[in-house]
Amino acid sequence: MSGRVALDTDVAIMFLNGNETINAFLAKQIEVCLPVIVAGELIFGALNSKHAEQNLARHRKLIQKTQILTITGETAGTYAKTRLYLKKKGKPIPENDL
Repeated sequence: MSGRVALDTDVAIMFLNGNETINAFLAKQIEVCLPVIVAGELIFGALNSKHAEQNLARHRKLIQKTQILTITGETAGTYAKTRLYLKKKGKPIPENDL
């Protein structure tokens, strides 16, 4: 076993779609987490799809098996400091990818 990992929306979808590389990596982790925003994006994507009921069931199953990471005041501070650090280093990344 390895450690704790938080998935972004793209990786969560790859997992749901059976990506073997992602599945093998996640099988080695002690805990898989989803930021609350990612959980919301997964539910939105399922509801907005052609197969809403089927996708919603799959997405909810993943959400129920993971720890949901919530946003706190400490999270907001860490986000701001990380974003500023990356900006000063000339390596900004999209806000939602932090």
